[in-house]
Amino acid sequence: MNPSPAEAVRTARVLLWGDSLTEGRPGVAFADFLAESNPHVRFENNGRGGDTVSSLLTRLLEVPAPPENEKADLAVLWIGVNDLFAEVLPGYALWKTAWGQPPSRDIDAFIDIFKSILERLTTHAHRILVLPPLFVGEDPRTEMNQRIREWGDRISVEISGLGNCRFVDIRPLMPLTPTKQSRFLPVNPWAKIAESVKNLAPADYDEASIRRGLTWTFDGIHLNSNGARTVSRILTNIFPEEGL
Repeated sequence: MNPSPAEAVRTARVLLWGDSLTEGRPGVAFADFLAESNPHVRFENNGRGGDTVSSLLTRLLEVPAPPENEKADLAVLWIGVNDLFAEVLPGYALWKTAWGQPPSRDIDAFIDIFKSILERLTTHAHRILVLPPLFVGEDPRTEMNQRIREWGDRISVEISGLGNCRFVDIRPLMPLTPTKQSRFLPVNPWAKIAESVKNLAPADYDEASIRRGLTWTFDGIHLNSNGARTVSRILTNIFPEEGL
């Protein structure tokens, strides 16, 4: 007996977990470009602005795990910048903790919680794609961006033995060029909050990028259209390898 058209066509599901880069607010959402490029996939965006690994794990633990046959095909995890951003400003960690999004005290604590997130995500999706934190500001020479790269490399090493996880290194495809860098930094957390509540169009963020001399972001962290399209394209290109 042949299946009906409704039974023959199965919609793949991909869970997106992360912070404001995943939520797409402020800035331009890469999830929107993913949906446009992959109409056969249903994307569930669980990004939340300001999330650290600790607050994301708390949210994830509050979501009941589905039965095995109802798991999503993939989960995409992109988290880490807010944990590192706490090192930029004195007192920022205290403010984040009071906000309910405490940052990790060091890389080892970060990795421990990161592994707990992956363990929990395996109860929600069959496979996990892990993206490394990108940068704070688009100047590759800063100490902060060197530390971010170290944290990303550590994530890669820690998940290398996990069969259901794949490290997707987007950094070489979104390079910071020493000869064309902007020193603009999002050093005011209150400005970040103000940006998040504005209802701006992608063109507005792109104009800010041009004005500030930025390539991938409009403020050194959050994506502009170029950055969002690039992340979407990277993921879309590897989806067939993951069975989508």
